[in-house]
Amino acid sequence: MRRLMLVLVLLLNLPVLAQDDDTLTVIEEGVQLVIHVDETDTVQEVIQVILQRAEELELDDVRVQIIGEDTIQMQFPGLDRLSTDALNTLTRRGLLELVDFRGIEQDLTGERINTSAQVARGIVDLDAAYQPFTGQPFLTILTSEAFESVRVVQGTTLNTWNILFTIRQQDQERFRDFTRRHIGEKLAIVLDGEVITAPTIHETLQDSGLISANFDFNEANNLAIQLRFGELPSNITVISTDTYQTLGFGN
Repeated sequence: MRRLMLVLVLLLNLPVLAQDDDTLTVIEEGVQLVIHVDETDTVQEVIQVILQRAEELELDDVRVQIIGEDTIQMQFPGLDRLSTDALNTLTRRGLLELVDFRGIEQDLTGERINTSAQVARGIVDLDAAYQPFTGQPFLTILTSEAFESVRVVQGTTLNTWNILFTIRQQDQERFRDFTRRHIGEKLAIVLDGEVITAPTIHETLQDSGLISANFDFNEANNLAIQLRFGELPSNITVISTDTYQTLGFGN
């Protein structure tokens, strides 16, 4: 009997394990973006440009992981989705060009063309148009690398916005000379091979210009963000955009 009582006392004094303190729960969720970079030696530069664009979009606390040599995983905590506009702003190359459109009467707005700046970067679109008189790529006068500043300004009509850019000093002479010699002719604005607009040059332009294409504010702001931080140094491909959850033990 005494031995039985001793066993009961020992069992009653054992500590009770907490059942609810170590429950597995979701401690974070957000959106995960995975991209492939064509040129592996530019991965760090690609990350830097995308993070700068993300900051302008007020996407904070972005986590970055490089997988292998050519894949980047980015996590955006707190988001339930990444809008199409935001995704495009983050991931499109962002090569903007001022292109010689002398003699082009056809409206090519929205059409894709090959340009000398694209060819210099190894970009050739077999389905895009060439200069009809020469059969060669259209001549790029300047790219957004020559822009010193970019800002969004109100358009002349309600709810339209434009982009005002200034040219850095070392490129002003080329810009001025081209516009002076070709008043009355067209200068196209081309983004990643697509013609945005092709206005007529009405006067000599010295150190600034205006991109006017009936943008709404978001369109103008997203393009301005890309232009401020320069183009991506490589073509990239979006592999996936998915939501993610991080699990952990909480009280």
